[in-house]
Formats: sequence, structure tokens, C-alpha cells
Amino acid sequence: MTKAPTIAALDCGIVPVGILHSLSSTIAVSESPLVEATLMAIAEINQAGGVLGRQIKAIVENGASNPDLCAEKTRKLAEKDVRTIFGAWTSAARKAVLPLLEAFDILLWYPVEYEGLECSPQIFYTGTCPNQQVAPAVNWLLQQQKRRFFLLGSDYVFPRTANKLIRALLKQRGAQVAGEVYVDLGFADFAGIVAQIQRSQADVVFSTLNGDSNRAFYQQYGGAG
Repeated sequence: MTKAPTIAALDCGIVPVGILHSLSSTIAVSESPLVEATLMAIAEINQAGGVLGRQIKAIVENGASNPDLCAEKTRKLAEKDVRTIFGAWTSAARKAVLPLLEAFDILLWYPVEYEGLECSPQIFYTGTCPNQQVAPAVNWLLQQQKRRFFLLGSDYVFPRTANKLIRALLKQRGAQVAGEVYVDLGFADFAGIVAQIQRSQADVVFSTLNGDSNRAFYQQYGGAG
């Protein structure tokens, strides 16, 4: 199933590179700046002479915060002879595109922390794993005598995996989960959840929300004092 670059693509002096991030919907707040940063880096490389004398051509596709659409766009990039993609953000998007990366021998540069439990030769995982990020944060909070944790996350792979680790750490140290709630990506009405947090008497809210749900939650949480 692997599709090799065409002779025309190799001979034209251009290296096509895919940028697959969400420019619309809930995750765009996180991903749009990465498109700008990647385009800036490509421009700087091209100004310096390109790669082995070839100019990089960026092909931007909008994943629209939809894992299935990200998979479709990955196939579209493959058909344009792209063999390197910078993109995806959620673990759900990364897992959706992985079969196509393998089928077309494409490398993905994944830009954010992830839950681990996956290791593919097609992916450069550039972010931290929970043992490097979540566990140290939990251990520090426990050292500050925080004993009751409220776990709030978006409902997909990373938050649930991170919270599984947190539950294990808390149990090991005799601390408690005061509450655990998951919401859909893009969820914005946190009034009921804020009230639940207040009733739980939690010492800590450990948030693994993603996308623009963060803005809504912090505004409403702060508004509740």
C-alpha cells in the first residue's frame, strides 16, 4: 500500500510538507498558532537555501477538530506526495491518522504531550508523557498537603489515561479522588460542574480539558470565586 513519491515531485526541486492542524472548531484555539509557527519556520529555512538546495512547499489542511476528517486530510496529503506532516493535536486525531501514516510511509511530527502506551516508527512524539509531567505535578501537590483531588477532563484518550495514573498515585499515598468528570470537546456550560467542585471540598482541581473548553471553565470557575 505504500506509495512512493513520484519522479516529478523528486525532480522539481520542491519538498512538499504537510501541515495538518485544526483551524476551526474547538481545538483551533490551540492549533492555529502552530500553523503560523510552522509556516514561519519553513519560510526561514527557504530563505536560507532550503533543504539540500530544494525549497519546502507547505500544504496546509484543516482538521477542523475532527479525528475522522484528519484521517481524510492525511490521505489527501499523501496523494500530493507529502511524506512529512506536522500536526494533529489530540490523541484521538493522532490515532486516527496512524494507519494512513503506516500505509503511505509518512512521518508525523506530533507537537504535544501524550498519554504514552504507543510507539510508532512513523511518529516523532515531541511532548512529554504522564510520568514526566502529570506525576511530578501530583507529587508536588501532595507535598503541599493537598489530599482531595477533583479530576476534570475532556472525554478522550489522554485525559482518561492521565487520570488513571493520578488515581493510582493518590491511592498509593493515601489521598482521595473527590470527584471525576469528563465533558465533550467544545463543552462550555460549567455551572453545574463548578457547583459540584464546590460541594466536593476538593483541595485541587486537576484539569485535562482541551481546546476552548479551557476558556469557558476558567472564566466560570473564577466567576464563582
